[in-house]
Order: sequence, then C-alpha cells, then structure tokens
Amino acid sequence: MLEILNLESGGPGAGENAVSEKYREPQPVNCFDCRSFFINHEPARPYGCRAMGFKSRELPSAAVLRSSGERCLCREPKVILPGEGKSERG
Repeated sequence: MLEILNLESGGPGAGENAVSEKYREPQPVNCFDCRSFFINHEPARPYGCRAMGFKSRELPSAAVLRSSGERCLCREPKVILPGEGKSERG
C-alpha cells in the first residue's frame, strides 16, 4: 500500500524518470538535415533517401522506423559552406 501511495504522490520511481530509456519509443531522425535526403517530384513518392535507395510517401526516417522499429542509421549531417546559408535579400 505504501508503494502505491509513493507512486501516486510523486515519490521515488514516479514520473517520467521512472520509465527506462530502454522502453521509450525511438523518435524518427530529421531527414531535412541529412545529406542523403532529396525531394522527388513524383506526387505518389515525394521524398527519397540516396543512402538507402528508395522513395516514399512519408519521410524516409519515418518509413525506416515504421518498418524496422529502429532509428535510421544512415543519417549524415549536411555540410553547409559559408555563404550558402540563407540569402540576405532586402
């Protein structure tokens, strides 16, 4: 009974910290920041991944997560060179 009261009142083992990292559901990777991601102009399959070699209706990282249960392991951050960022038009 005392354990139940501790859990309900925020005692030890209660709250978000009680859930182990092992049991948390993985979040999809942000494809827009990946160098392998591309936009395809086919309405049925608008997104693609060069590293995995497929096109999809959903973001590639979401498709990988849905089909395998694991986060995408092919993500490589985009390299943005100086001067290639946002243009300064006024």
